[in-house]
Amino acid sequence: MQFRGLGTLGVGALAGVCVLPAWGQKPHTPDTAQRQETISVRELAIPLPAREFYARSRHELIDEKKPESAVTHLRKAIKQYPGYYEAYYLLGVALLELKRTQEAEAALQRSVSLSAERFAPPLLALATLYGDQRRFAEAEPLAAHALDLDDSLWYARYELARARFALGRTAEALQSARAVVKEQPDYPRGRLLLTLVLAQLRRYDEAAAHLESYLQLLPDAPDRARMLQLRAELARAADAVQTVAATSP
Repeated sequence: MQFRGLGTLGVGALAGVCVLPAWGQKPHTPDTAQRQETISVRELAIPLPAREFYARSRHELIDEKKPESAVTHLRKAIKQYPGYYEAYYLLGVALLELKRTQEAEAALQRSVSLSAERFAPPLLALATLYGDQRRFAEAEPLAAHALDLDDSLWYARYELARARFALGRTAEALQSARAVVKEQPDYPRGRLLLTLVLAQLRRYDEAAAHLESYLQLLPDAPDRARMLQLRAELARAADAVQTVAATSP
């Protein structure tokens, strides 16, 4: 039978949020030590005023939640050092906070270009932006490349699964969605994405279990009515499958 609950939800229920990856929380290994050494060498090439503007803007954006002030100081940092791709990335994130989407996209693309596509954060931010705009064919390779650069980025895995699900690559989406839930079991959108993927694959009982986890994580979610409707549809679909199986010769 064809499951129809996705018709009322689909990828529209999976809008993402651009997040700043927690780069400083990885274990110190020879690989990360080498990466930190490389970053420190690069920082030495960046003029001190540019680094100070960047540090100030990062504090304003992340700690003080003042994206407008962050934009001002990031532009000053970039003026001091036009190749500052980290500053272009933060500028893109700050502009997204201000809903200045076209400017944000341009800043993120500039970060990708200046870093020769070797800096994962702007790739991930663009994948999220394009996913929210339903530009999944563009989002998918960006999320995949971000993961190639840093496979610890669970949110890139989420964006990869979301894009592949929307593109009809459901089996591939399942692998990534399972990984997201394994790494971040308390991330509600990961649970919802896995629910929808499993429902598309007609694995209704398993989908229902993850939907229950989603409802427990977000008991007051604004989409709760739709989720309860989806739960009922999953139950009906599972019952229908069992009925067909019981009556089959």
